[in-house]
Order: sequence, then structure tokens, then C-alpha cells
Amino acid sequence: MTTRHPLVLLCLIFAAVLLPHCYPAVGAVVQWEKVCDTPIGYTPQGLAVRNGILYLSAHRNDRESTLFQYEQSGRKFKRLFAFPADATHTSGIAFSTSGKTLVGVDYNSDKIYILDFVASRKANAAIVQSEIESGFSGTSACCFVQRNSREYLVVTDFGHSTWNQLFRFNIDQQLLEKVEGLSYRNNGFSQGITIQGDDVYETGNGLFGSYIICHSLDRTLERGRISPRTRWRGPGRMIEDIVIIDGLAFIADEHENAIYSARLSASKAPEYVQSNGAKLVPIVKKSFIHHLQ
Repeated sequence: MTTRHPLVLLCLIFAAVLLPHCYPAVGAVVQWEKVCDTPIGYTPQGLAVRNGILYLSAHRNDRESTLFQYEQSGRKFKRLFAFPADATHTSGIAFSTSGKTLVGVDYNSDKIYILDFVASRKANAAIVQSEIESGFSGTSACCFVQRNSREYLVVTDFGHSTWNQLFRFNIDQQLLEKVEGLSYRNNGFSQGITIQGDDVYETGNGLFGSYIICHSLDRTLERGRISPRTRWRGPGRMIEDIVIIDGLAFIADEHENAIYSARLSASKAPEYVQSNGAKLVPIVKKSFIHHLQ
């Protein structure tokens, strides 16, 4: 290819870089309903659930990040505490199985923060137990997955390396250890992630709208890349993180500054929605136990 054909070169670059992110917007249509507005002045990012209560991380103009708790009675979010000072864009959050540990991943600092949630709530300030570099240049979202007494944190990268990485969580020492070989390529514009059994749900934004895809963690780890078996259209143009409770998906939308919900089991592929009731951190199926050693 020479410079005599710049238009052709630009078309090839467009096809290689952008088109892969267009197709996921085509998927099953579900009825999204607005749950509530997010706090005024903040941009909604990460979602997590603890004891049936929804939590939200949001940033204020990339200057500070704050954790909020949803109050069903008033259909609004209550401020709890701010994340560490250098965590100015905390794009993903997740609770450990016990609910005592809150993990936050930050897009700007590219760090993973392990917080003592109980102590942080009492102090109205982030009590950091440890922190590590994510190894990414666009740290985006996270969620826990569990097998027996072992827990793993899945961390996603947005638009840079386009890889998702698993970290082993040391419960006693409250530390994370990167597990070499346990990673896979995502769809590039990765925004949110949650896992139900072997089913991984990831959100993203493409040129023609937002989307949610479902894929098998077992198969994805073996192949090293996502092969979506189900996809749904998202509620807006700029969605962020996702959590699923009893088949009901909750998604943060930073364009509308709102939380939306939909029952994905009402789509064309209900067999891919596997809820485990009140257990907020899913139990990993035996089908891919050999990966998590």
C-alpha cells in the first residue's frame, strides 16, 4: 500500500479498528425501564450488589470518585464515601463473597483498590487495605467469580489492550495476584461485566448503539477471545457497568445519567440467563474448574 491511495488506506483502517465494534449492537430487543436518576453532577460508572442492595460508583468531572447506595424507598442514591484521592474515575466496583471487601478499578490511575467496606462505611472514608497496578492503560470494569474457597477478580480493559485478565484473590491477606494465562480478548469498547455461573455478560458501546453480549467463560478462556452466543440491545448510547439479580439486569447509562433495568430472560435466549438467587457472587461451574488452579 502506498500513499497514492490514502482513501483506500483509511477505509482499511476503519474496517480493522471500528467495524468489529458495530455488529454487537444488532441483537434481541428487550424492554428497558428507567429505575432512577443518578446523583446530579456525577457521571455513573460501576455497579455492584451487596445483600440485595445496589451500589454505584460515579465520578465528578474526572476529579473525584464517590460510592453511592441505592435507597428503594426514595428511588435515589445516598452518598457513602469518596474513593482514594488518585482514583478520579472509578469505572468498576465489586464485592467479595463475604461482602466485607469492596474492590474498585480506576480508569485514570489504572489501579485496583481493595477496601475494607465495613470500616470505610463507618469512617465515611475509603480504608484501603492494598492496591496494585492493573497492568492496563484503560482499566474499565471488574467482577468476582468464585470456586470453593478461591475467588478470582476479572478486570477488563477499555479500548487499549482490549484484554480481560483474571487475578487470584487472597482472602486472608486481602491481596490480588495476576494469574498468567487466564485472560482473553474482549470486544474493545468494554464497559461492564458480570458473571452468572459459566455465563459472562459484558456491555459495550458501538457506532450504532449499546449492547450486552453473553458468552461462556469456559470456552472463552480456552479460545482466548469472546465468541458471543447471545446479544441484546442496550438501553442507550453510552452504557457502563451491569449487574444481574434473578435474571433482572441493571445498567448504568452515563449519557442519560440514569439506571435502567430489563429482564433478559424475556429475550430469545432465556436459557443463557442463570440466576443463583440471593448469592451475589456466582459459583463457578465445574466445566472450567481446570482453568482456575
